[in-house]
Amino acid sequence: MSRLSRRTEYTFWMNDEPYTSLYTVLELLAAQSQTYEPHHLHRCDGKDGFDWEIVVPWYSHGCSGGDQSGHHYYQFDPAIAERLVEYELVTPHKEVGWGYTTEVKDKLVISSKGSEELRRFMHDMRTKAESLLRPGVHTDLTGTIEYRGYSRDDHGSGPLHFLFEMPTGGRCRVYPEEEKIVLPEVEAAA
Repeated sequence: MSRLSRRTEYTFWMNDEPYTSLYTVLELLAAQSQTYEPHHLHRCDGKDGFDWEIVVPWYSHGCSGGDQSGHHYYQFDPAIAERLVEYELVTPHKEVGWGYTTEVKDKLVISSKGSEELRRFMHDMRTKAESLLRPGVHTDLTGTIEYRGYSRDDHGSGPLHFLFEMPTGGRCRVYPEEEKIVLPEVEAAA
């Protein structure tokens, strides 16, 4: 991983290049938080050209009282924030207190519509990935697919790929957006 660029005096951007995919941002917002604070978009001052940033709170248990917590910050294309708001894929975070609820307009979390859009996209991408597999090569002869999950390269910001168990052993990665299949290293050497 390359050295991170400085965000403020004490913080850094976690991604070298701003995210340009709406679905990468939705995935990050939908991820389970380690704290009570949700992953969210936060309106910032814009002095570095970014009016919005993604804030991911983190927490680490330590032994003998050495717990730590903080925030990771991600930059992304400002046009994505406009699309997220326009299509109602995010909503203001609601802070609930004793006898009151307050909407925080500068702190946006994924909405139910955003979660549904992300589910639809992931289903479409998995269907496309499965369509690229060939029976007898990537699956067994009947075409039975053993799905093992999905991820992104480069610490969650790279291209989306799905993992499938191969009948000959090992796993293959399928990149549906690039329509590319990467076979396991043991097969590539043979």
